[in-house]
Amino acid sequence: MKIISDNTDYYDEMLKQYGNNGIVLDRTANMNKIESIKKLKNLGFETIDITSVRNARSDKLVVYTDINSHCGKGKTVMYRDEALGAYCNKFCSEYYYNNPKTHKLLFVGGTMYSLIINNVGLVETEVEQFAEIGGKKIVGLDSIIYSIDYVVDGSGKSIACSLNEMPILKHLVNIEEVLPASVVVNKINNFI
Repeated sequence: MKIISDNTDYYDEMLKQYGNNGIVLDRTANMNKIESIKKLKNLGFETIDITSVRNARSDKLVVYTDINSHCGKGKTVMYRDEALGAYCNKFCSEYYYNNPKTHKLLFVGGTMYSLIINNVGLVETEVEQFAEIGGKKIVGLDSIIYSIDYVVDGSGKSIACSLNEMPILKHLVNIEEVLPASVVVNKINNFI
């Protein structure tokens, strides 16, 4: 299996051992934040609303300083007045500060997992809860591995905030404990 990437993940070396079967995993082709939200909306998901800072109505915002960044990078939390002075032409969304956790659906080679991840600021740190929830693939997403992240609003409703068609998971300090590299590699190879 060939991996094209500007980053490595914890299962890459083991995956490469399966040789060249013609399959290419391309992490460099990940969508930016705007494309991600648009695709999720087109698939029927309720998503965060993204607008320019200039048009924002919420008092506290997540400002996307780099819409191509992932893993908590390229965004910052600011009050609207402060953001108007520094980033009036950047994109933003409402900041849901009531729950400092990321809820993630992770599809790996035919199996869907549910993860609740603790965050420090906007950066995911470790998996708090992990469960296998079955093998249902989301129609319209053809990647061998992908994730959909959710935030929880003030009423407890989950709202999709990110789609990663080749997510990087190594930043989660305990990911290998809950989802060993050997399991990821076996799931991917069995799915192909």
